[in-house]
Amino acid sequence: MRPLIVITVLLTALGCQQSNTGTKNDKVSSLLIDDLKYSSYTWYYPSGQWEFYLNYYVHIDKKGHFKLMFRDSLMSKPKYYQGIINDTIRDRIDRTFSIDTFKTDYKSSQLQNIAYDGFTYCFDVKKDTSSKKIVFIGYSSPADLERLSNILDNLVKTTNPARVDTMEISEYTKELQRFSSASLSLLPQVEVPGKWQPVKISR
Repeated sequence: MRPLIVITVLLTALGCQQSNTGTKNDKVSSLLIDDLKYSSYTWYYPSGQWEFYLNYYVHIDKKGHFKLMFRDSLMSKPKYYQGIINDTIRDRIDRTFSIDTFKTDYKSSQLQNIAYDGFTYCFDVKKDTSSKKIVFIGYSSPADLERLSNILDNLVKTTNPARVDTMEISEYTKELQRFSSASLSLLPQVEVPGKWQPVKISR
């Protein structure tokens, strides 16, 4: 009878230990934000009408899993990846959005006296019950946004993600199109067929 009691106690203790470990791991792996999307995009004017171009896209969930659309060069075919962000990136995301005091638009005021046709950058953040898009162009933008943007631009190099064949981002691309189309009046309507090259302000 005694061996049976001992075995029962050991199994119960082991179960409690595994449960506590699982809870701890879940806590460590969760980000402060619920969902984060980061993208760079632009509108260009190749043949008499505006065209939307999504250059880069990352989607990170609360557990730190990410999906990524990446291009080797301008206008090249997109490549798709998935992986898990490392502790350095987790820490940077948490520090950036722990207390969110960012404005939603750091772009419009910067373009009042500038002819800019480079990439627009956007953080789409969901946290608790709130969500917002934060738009900037890397010129006099908050330093925290700049740092996180540069880190996410290099996910392919720093996380060794797995290559996947495709990814469903068409709906979010349409969302960005609708959201960003209001800024078209600020862009120069320059037609350069086959030789379009965005002017990117130093970040």
